[in-house]
Amino acid sequence: MKLRREKILWNVLLGTSVYLLDSLRGRLSEGIDDLSDRARDTYSTASRRASARLARFQYAGAACRFTRARRAAD
Repeated sequence: MKLRREKILWNVLLGTSVYLLDSLRGRLSEGIDDLSDRARDTYSTASRRASARLARFQYAGAACRFTRARRAAD
């Protein structure tokens, strides 16, 4: 009788452990997905800013060269 109760208790504990680990795994995968999304968003924002700065510098450089060439021609 005691052996049967112990076996039932172990089965309950094992089932509970598996359930808790499974729910923890689900939460961790959601957290990792959230981190991936945030990293992707941060990267796209940084690349947009960098390309905007590059375009601005290229425009400024072209304007400066045009101004120099115009002054040299005068």
